Amino acid sequence: MKKTQILLFKDNKEDLELLISILPDTFKIVGIADNLKKGLRLYKNLDIDIIIIDIFLRGEPLGIEFAHQVRILGNPKPFILLTNSINKDIFKKAKITNPCNYLIKPLNPFELLFAIELALEQFVEQKGDFETNEAVFFENSIFVKKGQSLIKNNLDDIQYVEVEGCYCNIITDNDKYILQISLSKLMNELPFGRFLKTHRKCVVNTSKIKTIFPKDNLIMLTGGEKIVLSRRYKETLLKSCKIFR
Repeated sequence: MKKTQILLFKDNKEDLELLISILPDTFKIVGIADNLKKGLRLYKNLDIDIIIIDIFLRGEPLGIEFAHQVRILGNPKPFILLTNSINKDIFKKAKITNPCNYLIKPLNPFELLFAIELALEQFVEQKGDFETNEAVFFENSIFVKKGQSLIKNNLDDIQYVEVEGCYCNIITDNDKYILQISLSKLMNELPFGRFLKTHRKCVVNTSKIKTIFPKDNLIMLTGGEKIVLSRRYKETLLKSCKIFR
């Protein structure tokens, strides 16, 4: 299970300690920058899901400049701006950067977590998906709401998906998630060829296939699970595996 990875742009040690204490263990701070040059370097080199930016560093509104530069660089990530200033001019300049949220310090733990969740939803343009327990896809990952946290899983970590009633059970290497989403909608989001149907109610990650038993219409996955392979989907799956006879 991969954690939601956060880049921090701030220099206040007290704020850093507070943020670390607020964030649940499903989030991971992968980088901390206290200047523009370092911030841009980390942004380019790290695998980041969201950025939390303090507008003022050493009394200067460097966070606004950092936000502008992030937009210019391309491959944008959602970001949240923090400040203890109520200056209208600062607010107007910050607004131009198009942040996902703008929070006034001191931080409220609930408001921060809600802001992060909302930022991720808005960024992938799937508002409300977490409220209905659907999956939100983000590049090569899937975010799933579990309790009050957003759990990030790499698509590579998914073993298989199985339909149960009006829900989909997503089985990963380390966990299981129950989502209220149709299998057809889920299949539209998953990369074709990497995930294939084995029967009407099941999709497998082809990289997790350990053994295929064509005569028995069975597949064994690396995790030990045995999956039924129906005649309807057998030919497509065997072709994708490039089996030579």
